[in-house]
Amino acid sequence: MSKLIRGSMPRGMDEKWFIYFESTALHMHRSWTGFCIFRVHFALTSEGWFSRHIEANRHAGQYGSAGAAEDFRLVKDLLQMLVDVTRP
Repeated sequence: MSKLIRGSMPRGMDEKWFIYFESTALHMHRSWTGFCIFRVHFALTSEGWFSRHIEANRHAGQYGSAGAAEDFRLVKDLLQMLVDVTRP
């Protein structure tokens, strides 16, 4: 969870996501447009953190979603990227 809370600041044009944690939500913005595409809401319990729900931007002019299953896959991939990254 500490890596998710740390988020990700794009360092170049090839990095497409700006991700930050605020309060209990992980905000996932497209770095080129600044549009918030996903929010993953978390809750802290006595057993640790867990995700409560995911919000996806449905504004057609901001995000061309291919559907809920594809959104879930993309969020899962982004979360995995944050966990795998080894930035100082």
